[in-house]
Amino acid sequence: DERTDETDDHETESETEPASPEITTLEFQIPDEDDKLTYEITVQAADILEEVRIETDAEIETISGGDSTIDTTGSLLAEGGQINDITVSATTVDGGDVTVEREQYVREFAVHADDVAFDFSPHYLLFWDGGRTKTFDEAGVGIPKSGPYSQTVADFDRHNWEAFERHFDWMRGHGINRVTLNFGESDTERDTLRMYRDEVELFHEMEVEFSHPIIQAFRRDRDIFTDYEVMTEILAGRDNIGTIDDRHVIYFWGFSGLYHDDELYQQIVDKYGSLEALVGEIRAALTIEETDPFLVPDIGDLGEAWVNHDHEPDDLYDAVLACDGVSHWDSGLLNPPNPGEASPQAYFDSIRDRILGTREFADAHELAYIPCIFSGFDDRDNEIWGEDRFAEPSPDLLGQMADVAVEHSTVDFSFVATWNDWAEGHMIEPGTYDGEEFGTAYLETLRDRTEG
Repeated sequence: DERTDETDDHETESETEPASPEITTLEFQIPDEDDKLTYEITVQAADILEEVRIETDAEIETISGGDSTIDTTGSLLAEGGQINDITVSATTVDGGDVTVEREQYVREFAVHADDVAFDFSPHYLLFWDGGRTKTFDEAGVGIPKSGPYSQTVADFDRHNWEAFERHFDWMRGHGINRVTLNFGESDTERDTLRMYRDEVELFHEMEVEFSHPIIQAFRRDRDIFTDYEVMTEILAGRDNIGTIDDRHVIYFWGFSGLYHDDELYQQIVDKYGSLEALVGEIRAALTIEETDPFLVPDIGDLGEAWVNHDHEPDDLYDAVLACDGVSHWDSGLLNPPNPGEASPQAYFDSIRDRILGTREFADAHELAYIPCIFSGFDDRDNEIWGEDRFAEPSPDLLGQMADVAVEHSTVDFSFVATWNDWAEGHMIEPGTYDGEEFGTAYLETLRDRTEG
């Protein structure tokens, strides 16, 4: 009986699986150089570790064991400009093993500079057209190199986070450290924005400000204050915020249109008393921990009209003076009632005149001035809201406008229209336009001017 008991104990012992090691620390970071990935790994085991193996899409590294703990840091090559599948495995001398798999984006470009003399903040669309169900082919005037766009315009693919990482990689690699998020056109943007916060690593390197398309919000009867709650939620949890005078910047696209649209303006007067009173409500809603927002309305042609003595003080005027700075959008040269074609030089001249007029207005009223520049305009193939407006886009045209912006901005950056508005043809995101791939040409144009 004693011999039988001993045999049973021996068989039980031999059938026991070796204890698996435990990876207690596993962190990856994207360093400030391309095609590299840094890691920090701690592995602990009850037995002696034989090796730890780290594998990316481009390199395999093996760390020899000899102790029950391996605690190490290092870097290895990876495939830049894409998500890499990473496998980390550890084995012990008695056969215990563990494997962990991760996905990690890796830079294509080294960071150009964390601090530049002059920055550019591209307007970045989180949406397409706010709910219509046209396809990208029916709205886009070019082909993105790697856009997060699904087949239907109404569904900006919130799950293609590799493309979002790549966008910010391109920006950081060309001296663009700020981005202006266009937010407030649809409810789905709220989820998109939170996905950026939770999943897109390089998003946290960007200095973020918001552009609120306020005229569209009123036209669609949106609850703007719910959108403002989401904005403050995102900004309050960030280290990097686009600021002027240490206050978070909020730009309002189409602000002057609220006054010029009689129906919308009457709604505002009925609900808030005046456009100026609405600005006060907005300021209170966007205040974060007692820090006032830096409000920057798109004032349209108000600056030029004022310079030409063609504008008397009114509610729009008072509302603008209740803000902290001013900017503008397109010059209006191509807009109704006479949409059509303009030469690049005529288009440049019109934007330059708007820049000069708005700057003079800003100086006279002690407001900051942030220009907004364009690479051109083309909505001829846009079957949704296109009006055959055309001023041929080019890096040279963007460069001309950037030079004027650097000279006349009262702060250290300019807005750029846009990163990815493929429906109006003023995108600087790498891709193909008019059958030719332009790559990073627009980004290089801006990078060359980041030294001021």
